[in-house]
Amino acid sequence: MVKIVLYGDKSDTSITLPLCRCLERQGGVLYYGGGYLAEYCCTAPKFAVFETETLKGCDGDNTVIIFKSSFERPPDICRREGLCAVCETENRRAADFLSARGVDIITCSAGDRGDLTISSIGDSRTVVNVSRCVTTLTGRCVLPGEVTIKTAPISNAYALLAVCSVLLVSGNI
Repeated sequence: MVKIVLYGDKSDTSITLPLCRCLERQGGVLYYGGGYLAEYCCTAPKFAVFETETLKGCDGDNTVIIFKSSFERPPDICRREGLCAVCETENRRAADFLSARGVDIITCSAGDRGDLTISSIGDSRTVVNVSRCVTTLTGRCVLPGEVTIKTAPISNAYALLAVCSVLLVSGNI
């Protein structure tokens, strides 16, 4: 199971629903946040999403931490196999913190400065440009270039790129 942590301000739900809806079609998802538990699947889910404002440690393998634009304090995490973080290129606070801790980061940008940028968007797919080698949670390397990822239409560019990042690093492309 791939674990996804949505880290930051609990009132920011711009990523939550698009992520859960997309993961529902990719094998199912179990969601927990704000005291609410939901399961979107017909069989055992392949993904678990946890929404939180605090993170005192992250020991799980196959974990992706998605940083929202605002968060109160940095989580207690450091570099380890099977852990990847996603943040907006413009979120310098998160990017600087993660770099200092040596955590694998995927930066996302609607422009052309991130590790993952949007090339084109269709009704059922998004083509993203991967600007550097991205290591999946299983250790496979996705080489730079364009990658087509099955998604639903998502209007928020960062939410779309965060969903694409999860699918990319989990090998669901």
